[in-house]
Amino acid sequence: MKCCRLSMLGATLLLMSMFAMQAEAFDQPAVNLGFTSFMDGGPPAGPGLYFAQYVQYYTSDELVDGPPMDPKLDVWISLSQFVYQSDREVLFGGKWGIDVIVPVVSFNAASFLNDNGTGMGDLLVGPLLQWDPVMGPDGPRFMHRIELQTIWPTGKYDKDKGLNPGSNHFSFNPYWAGTYFFTSKLTGSWRMHYLWNAENRDTKLQPGQALHSNFAVSYEAGSQ
Repeated sequence: MKCCRLSMLGATLLLMSMFAMQAEAFDQPAVNLGFTSFMDGGPPAGPGLYFAQYVQYYTSDELVDGPPMDPKLDVWISLSQFVYQSDREVLFGGKWGIDVIVPVVSFNAASFLNDNGTGMGDLLVGPLLQWDPVMGPDGPRFMHRIELQTIWPTGKYDKDKGLNPGSNHFSFNPYWAGTYFFTSKLTGSWRMHYLWNAENRDTKLQPGQALHSNFAVSYEAGSQ
């Protein structure tokens, strides 16, 4: 198993799918806002299996548009990512692969918030097509990937809890990620998502659809 570079999905991901408070505004799905980084459209180092481990921490003393009191909330998230990239072209030169992210979420909520403790979050599974870089006279000019990301309701969930590791509904969140080389040192990257959500089986509520994007620009200031 090779140690990895980000398939950047992950992202995912998720602060998030955990807010499932029926009477308030926290019954929302996972949304990848800001996890895209530099060179997002690029392939891994070659065909094979890759693993990456991420740890994220969030803290807040205010929930916007939420309860009148401002409860303190700390959240720890572990993301275990597995990416398999094949060397076989299947569609317009794109090489197939699959991206799987297993989240574990832990809450520490003060005040009246009723959290569901620590548990597994919703599993992310995304079949993908990764294209080789389009080359120019001085190196790569453009590279991109399409992933049909799905989010499965495998996470810990209790409809009587205000905060849950899982969202209790299926989501479809495909994206297109690309990187363009303006020069050999200046690049721009993006990840453009569409999000569709199914109905929560317990609350009978269905979150809306969304279009969301991430952007990153990088410049090589020096080299060794």
